[in-house]
Amino acid sequence: MLKTTLTSDAQQQVQAWSELADALSYYMKNTADPDWTTIMAYAKRKVNRSKQNAMFRRKRFKD
Repeated sequence: MLKTTLTSDAQQQVQAWSELADALSYYMKNTADPDWTTIMAYAKRKVNRSKQNAMFRRKRFKD
């Protein structure tokens, strides 16, 4: 679903991934179950990796 909402515009993708990364940060609590924090840390790494890829494409393929 997220893939269909993201366009090919790299700037918009960077913004969307940034918003998702900020939203995931809210769920990273010190008092959470260790398994939960492991899952959320993995999700945040994946989101940040996608954000970095979009930033690279934005710089590399400027119009």
